[in-house]
Amino acid sequence: MVRLPGRTGLGPVAAALWFCLLAFSPVEAQNRLPSASGDWMLRNLRPSGQPVIPLFDGWYYNPDGTFELCFGFHNLNTAQNVEIPLGPDNFIEPARFDGLQPTHFDEVPSEYRRRFCVFTIHLDDLEEAPAIVWTLRVGGQTYSVPGSSSVHYRMDELEQSSRGNSAPLVRFDGLEEREHRGRMMVLDDWTVSATVGVPVSLEYTVTDPNAIPLGVTRVVWGKHQGPGPVEFGPEDDRVETESVSFSHATTATFRDPGEYLLRLQTVDWDLGNAYGFHCCWTNRYVRVSVDEAQ
Repeated sequence: MVRLPGRTGLGPVAAALWFCLLAFSPVEAQNRLPSASGDWMLRNLRPSGQPVIPLFDGWYYNPDGTFELCFGFHNLNTAQNVEIPLGPDNFIEPARFDGLQPTHFDEVPSEYRRRFCVFTIHLDDLEEAPAIVWTLRVGGQTYSVPGSSSVHYRMDELEQSSRGNSAPLVRFDGLEEREHRGRMMVLDDWTVSATVGVPVSLEYTVTDPNAIPLGVTRVVWGKHQGPGPVEFGPEDDRVETESVSFSHATTATFRDPGEYLLRLQTVDWDLGNAYGFHCCWTNRYVRVSVDEAQ
């Protein structure tokens, strides 16, 4: 469900099917897809100059009876990151839900095509979902996506029995009491200190909560919010193990001082692209305060 400029005839089902074509086709094939009617073609993946489209991925139940709405995005640029600060070009309505969405939009990935469920909105009442709208303004155009309470948007969370996927448990080193599992956006009250130009190590442990060998886990880092570029090493990695747990680390290097929010997604990748089946992975977020170099 996404509102596109200059389009009135593309319903939610057709839009979802069209985005599936985008999401799981090679770049070359996507650029040969026939255009839908109208003056704006979703197939236009280009190195740069293209928009970022906000997307509603779906909703899921929490164990306590509350709900999470999952939002992601599709940056149609294959070689250009896009920055859209919070404010008139990047906002959520009603205003009480505004502020946790990303301001940095990574280029389209080479394999799984778009960024899935990069943040969630917590609701006590699912009937509020259709009134929640995320809007991005890019290149003079406005792109908005509402939430939905429709059962057709219900997603599995934590476990997907049909594929045997399971969201990993993620614990940052030294923060055993703050381990977390699942896509819910939880912001811990701890901050990592860093210095401009000096790599800071981010170390963590990934565990299968059911004590089943992990197989293949996809580990994806990204900047969620912050004033300048961040270089990760590695940014997107696969970890293969027959163990039920492994330790992993990346480094983050910052060009500019300021306050940052980084995002880590650990995905049960044993059967391939779990993103495309909307289950199962864990989102973790890390605050980093970066000082000028001495």
